[in-house]
Amino acid sequence: EYAKSVNWRERVRDQSGTADGIRVLDALAASGLRSVRYWKEIPGVRQVVINDLEDVAVQLAKENIAFNGLNDVLIDESRDNADADSATGIHIQCGDATHVMYTARRQPGLLKHTPAQMQQRDQFDVIDLDPYGS
Repeated sequence: EYAKSVNWRERVRDQSGTADGIRVLDALAASGLRSVRYWKEIPGVRQVVINDLEDVAVQLAKENIAFNGLNDVLIDESRDNADADSATGIHIQCGDATHVMYTARRQPGLLKHTPAQMQQRDQFDVIDLDPYGS
């Protein structure tokens, strides 16, 4: 009864400390199926970044996004980093997980950035490290 009475989207948003929802990095995404589930099943998710080192995995993730009817929430790859970090939707990229995590160290919401922070991207709220992919 209690579970039905709670607005889970609002609760996750309020407890995450972000007014606009949480950002998830699926760092070793493989086919991207877990990312699809994050987007579709977890309330309060603002952005999911699907990342894998292998081009074939990135292509498979794109196919899975299309298969699950999520092409309309894909974030345009041509956006610059600052714009992409604040966007709502799913971003698919080919990259080294350690590099992606290392460069995503800037505290979100800062009004001014140091020169070092200008080269960084906003931190993620959740990082999924599934070394076997799915």
